Amino acid sequence: MTVAQLRIVAAHMLGLGTPVSIRNRALLLLAFATGLRRSNLTALCLEDLAFCEEGLRILVKREKQNREGVAGRKVGVPRGGNPVTCAVRAPEEWIKIRGPEPGPLFTRLDTASGPQIRSAPRLSRTS
Repeated sequence: MTVAQLRIVAAHMLGLGTPVSIRNRALLLLAFATGLRRSNLTALCLEDLAFCEEGLRILVKREKQNREGVAGRKVGVPRGGNPVTCAVRAPEEWIKIRGPEPGPLFTRLDTASGPQIRSAPRLSRTS
């Protein structure tokens, strides 16, 4: 995906304004900004994120190269100049919907009850 394509997709998702599109936009922009694997993104918990004036610090506890998760790795994401594609603003917007409860960052959504904190969406190679 190119930056131009990312801008188009992110703008479309933002325009939809649904909880699913807000969650998916945050997931997409974090993936693009950090280069994290699907498994790392879905394993992120709210407590792994630290927002600061400069942007976002992410603690990646376990990775393919560090299966024991001994020390983890910190990844910094600077604030972007474009609010549509900012990989810090998008998770902030998602967390407003998700709620402040500890647990998985990217949760399933149920149209009747909202975010389900106990589980994360499955990311497939075809999605």
